[in-house]
Amino acid sequence: MKRAVFLDRDGVVNRRDLGYVNSPDDLELLPGVPQALKSLADMGFLLILVTNQAGVGEMFMDEHDLEAIHGRLEQILAAENATLNNIYCCTHARDAGCNCRKPKIGLLEAAASQYAINLRTSYMVGDSPSDMECGVRAACTTIFILGDREAAALTGQDEKNRAMVWSDFLAWDLADAAKLISELEAARG
Repeated sequence: MKRAVFLDRDGVVNRRDLGYVNSPDDLELLPGVPQALKSLADMGFLLILVTNQAGVGEMFMDEHDLEAIHGRLEQILAAENATLNNIYCCTHARDAGCNCRKPKIGLLEAAASQYAINLRTSYMVGDSPSDMECGVRAACTTIFILGDREAAALTGQDEKNRAMVWSDFLAWDLADAAKLISELEAARG
């Protein structure tokens, strides 16, 4: 079976301290993301973006807007010779009760089914309590991204503390998480 690194989008791959990403022009990668993705891919991991995008279900944007944002993301990454294997989105409203909105594990299960991924040997990297809870529920190793000061202020201390309780490991950013995963994999032999 294959292994994956499941990645949240906002705050892990792109900046979220400037507000919600509602158009391709709002998308700005965080520093070191392309290199971190290439490093993880070189370790043999599938790279799967799993993101809650309630803005679609709550009518702040439509599916076309979301596809354009992710098209721009893939374009930026390709220019840096980096890529994602797939993007899975929950576009339901926050109160829809679906099985795919993190912390539920529907997005990870869908990817695991499509790619024959062993969730127990995979990682979930995120910056929110719902990301960490999702990873725990799916039996992945969890890495909480602490982020920079602006992101930390946006998240708030109570949420950060809840996320840290759920997480197996902490990292400053995706580059730090990739380094940590490399060390963990080396230790596991």
